[in-house]
Amino acid sequence: MTELINRLFRDIRDCCPAWRQAWSSKQGLADAKLTWVTAFIENGISDWDNQIENGLRRLRVDPSDFVPSPGKFIGWCQPAPEDFGLPPPSEAYAEACRLSHPAARSGAKWSHPAVYQAAIEVGMDCLGYLSREASLKLFGHAYTVIVRRAMNGAPLDGGVARAIGHDSQKTPPQLADELAERQLQARIASLGIPEDGEAARAQLFAKMNINRECIAARKVSDGQE
Repeated sequence: MTELINRLFRDIRDCCPAWRQAWSSKQGLADAKLTWVTAFIENGISDWDNQIENGLRRLRVDPSDFVPSPGKFIGWCQPAPEDFGLPPPSEAYAEACRLSHPAARSGAKWSHPAVYQAAIEVGMDCLGYLSREASLKLFGHAYTVIVRRAMNGAPLDGGVARAIGHDSQKTPPQLADELAERQLQARIASLGIPEDGEAARAQLFAKMNINRECIAARKVSDGQE
């Protein structure tokens, strides 16, 4: 184990010209090795040929001259979607939105079944009528779950849990009604009309120079009271 850690730190020094910023003394270097070993143990990093080498491959293409933190390196040790032929999340989302369009569905050629499955989990129609922020959040969650299944060799289907009551679970008519209501409320607010019915009537009477006492007197004279 000691020799492997020493080799790892030699590789890190070779890749990071500014390594002395992190390890300025022999004692600092020794303390860092202990910290890194502890972090590896706590995060299940034990496979040198796969996990550590994966981290070193990413370190070699990292543009920074500085030594990464143990946490960052451990993240590099984990397999990425690209290692399994999967597109990164941003590309997967763009592909899902493009191929979920009704005109593109019949002849769609998906880059990977995981992208298609994530689109199915979110709902192809939802990708079209939800806002970009909402659909991206839903797709990102579904894609993360499905990518994890792909990397573990598990079936891609099986459902992905979503928050109860999210817009993606509503029908298009429900969404249309809610949009119309929001637009109406925004229009009312822009006109300065109070939400309370009594206050709204009072404001209307005031604008029309109508006095409540006059209205009551007129009702009496007309025999309405």
